[in-house]
Order: sequence, then structure tokens, then C-alpha cells
Amino acid sequence: MLFYLEKIQHTNLVPIGMGCFLLLVLSRYLDPFSKIRYYGNFAIFILHSSVLGALMIPYMLIFSFRKVSNCYRLGSPLILPVSKLLGIKWELRDEEYLKEQRPGVVVVNHQSMFDILGLFSVWPVMKDVAAVSKKELLFVFPFGFVAYLAGVIFISRLSKSSKSGQQTIEDAADQLFKDNGKLLIFPEGTRNKNPNKLLPFRKGAFRVAIKNQVPIYPLVYSPFYFIDMEHKRFGFGKITIKALEPIQTKGKTMEELDQVIQETHKVMSEAYNDLRQENPSKEAYFESLKTK
Repeated sequence: MLFYLEKIQHTNLVPIGMGCFLLLVLSRYLDPFSKIRYYGNFAIFILHSSVLGALMIPYMLIFSFRKVSNCYRLGSPLILPVSKLLGIKWELRDEEYLKEQRPGVVVVNHQSMFDILGLFSVWPVMKDVAAVSKKELLFVFPFGFVAYLAGVIFISRLSKSSKSGQQTIEDAADQLFKDNGKLLIFPEGTRNKNPNKLLPFRKGAFRVAIKNQVPIYPLVYSPFYFIDMEHKRFGFGKITIKALEPIQTKGKTMEELDQVIQETHKVMSEAYNDLRQENPSKEAYFESLKTK
């Protein structure tokens, strides 16, 4: 903790704030084909989160240390509004599946760093949910420290079968589930750059669910069709986040682990494909902008 306090002491937020403002002015009014808008939007999100995250640190240290409720009580009202500046709209469907205040494991497909921004639109519905992140982010100031104070669980990003990472998740889950909280994991294990299908799922999230006999709550993001990382283009669009019916694990054993993973992957893939059909492909989207 001393490491982070020293960082805070020597961080000058004035130039960061000025940089964020200038980038906002520049990128907001540039067309989607401008690389300045592309890089500017990423920078705005990072700077916006950095400034507000740093401002939240004193409160969380004193009044709300390591509470997962910080995500929806502080993060959602402060971080989510930047979506309008970036030109991103969020739509949450079938949220009733997430309102159950009971232990469980939330699994989400992973495409972009903006997935995290989208979660701030879901946290007020899910309430006490702790996300799992790679340990390297813990040392990125101020994100790592803010995330730590918000109850994020950091694990080593080693092999797919990392025992230390799995044990960390299981230990955290034990306490979360006692408090009727949920665990949130990106089961693909990395960002998926293929907009046509989901990556295979790793086993960690499903081991925890079966071991504790708690439901799995699938959450599916539609494709980020208006962000083209290959050609550095950033348009305007809507992302739908669809909650699916919970998958029960009561009575399941570890011998059925692969079956549970396949079932979850199947329903999430079907939902993802349905959402894909509602929006144009990246190519079609940016081609349509050329004719306007």
C-alpha cells in the first residue's frame, strides 16, 4: 500500500486533466476515419478513469476499503458517463436474470478494453460482484490500486492450468459466496479479436461454480462493430449486453465439468450470433459512412 501512496503523492493531476479535456474536444468532433479520434477515444477513457479513479482513492481507503459495492456505488455514476463522450451506447437486456441476490459465477465474453466500461452499466443491477483480472494490472497506477480497493481479484496470468491462480479464485469465492456475492470472469482468458465467434472457454470459472454448487450467469456482449482496430477507426454505435438464463450446477460433479463448459459456450455462442445479426459488420458499417 505504501507503494501506491507514494505514487499518489507524486502524481500531478492537472496536466492529466488538461490533456483529457483537449483530447475530448479534438476526438468528439472528428469523423470516424480519423486516427486522432481513434487514439483519442482510447486516451479519453484511460485519462477519465485515471483522474476520477485517483479522486475516489481517499474515500475508499477511509470509508469503503476493499468493498465490491464500490463498483456500482462509485464507479458506475462516475465512470459510465464517459460513454456519451466516446459515442458508445449500452443496452442491457433480460436484466431480471442478474437481479438475484445469491451466490454465483458471472461469465462474460471479452472483446475490448471497453468491456469494462460496459460493466459499469450492469453493476447497478448485479450489485455485489467481484471481477477477476490479471495480476499485471495491479501495478498499473492508478487503475490497479482503484481496482484493488473495489474488490477486484488479481491472479497470475500463467498457463491455462495455473494452480496458484485457481486457488486464488477459489479462496476469494469462498468469502464472496458467504456474503451472497458473485464472481465475474472472462472465461475466454484473453481478448477475442475474431468478431465471428467466441474463443474456447477455460475451466477456472466452471470449476468454482461446480465446487460451490452455485449457478452460472452468462452475459453476452454484441460485437463492437464500430471500432476497427486493424485500420484504426472509431465510429459511433450501440452495444447490447444480453443476460441469459442461469445455468444450474446443483448436483453436478467435476466429472461433468466439460459438459457444463460446452453447454455454457453453446448458449453464449447462439446469443452472440443472434446479436451479430442485429448490426452490420465492421466492413459494412464503415463502408456505409463513406456514402453519407
